[in-house]
Amino acid sequence: MYKRQLQESDTDVKEFFLQLKETAKLANDGKGMQWREMLQILPNRLQGSRLKYAKLILKQNRESGILDDPEGPKQVFAQIEAKLMRFSETPMQKRSRVLKMYGDCYKGKQSALQFEPVWENVLLELQSIGMTRTEDEAYIVYLQRTGEPMSTRIRTDRRMRLDRSAGATPGQDVMREPVTWEEAHEVLVELESLRAGTTASVRTRAAGIQPTMPDHSRSG
Repeated sequence: MYKRQLQESDTDVKEFFLQLKETAKLANDGKGMQWREMLQILPNRLQGSRLKYAKLILKQNRESGILDDPEGPKQVFAQIEAKLMRFSETPMQKRSRVLKMYGDCYKGKQSALQFEPVWENVLLELQSIGMTRTEDEAYIVYLQRTGEPMSTRIRTDRRMRLDRSAGATPGQDVMREPVTWEEAHEVLVELESLRAGTTASVRTRAAGIQPTMPDHSRSG
């Protein structure tokens, strides 16, 4: 079986996938390997940021249900391959692409759950070019890219959260606002869920049948 690992420093990604597919054709006594099997072994052949990207794409497609489709594994494998092929870029090409991606990354009309993998991907890409955002920076930019009025509601959301102050007892909670993008994202998901529930309730009432008035003409 194909044993080569795609190391963090490897740029010959095309050759890696060519060899992997050729070897897969010989598996199972020459019958070849199914795409679902290839998806299972691929993460074991990746390292560093390549592995992180593969896991992220697998997570996105697993949650969307694409992997349940017969053609799903083949499509997801192609997505991972296309993503990792970007590691063949020159450093300058990659830096330019990532900075443009970062500049264009706004939540817009996406739901919080749709925006989550997009944002995570941007943070990974920035990390890959040596521009890792600090925890504070990621939080501030996440609020900016979420937009008003949600960003203000997130920023002012006070509730019991893990005490992150120096010397705090492990596992101890304290009343505070969010300070990480993950905490901000949790609030955003909750706010959108509440809003969706309220909207559904209003629509249900609007489409409801008005109660029929009793007919007193038939009463004795």
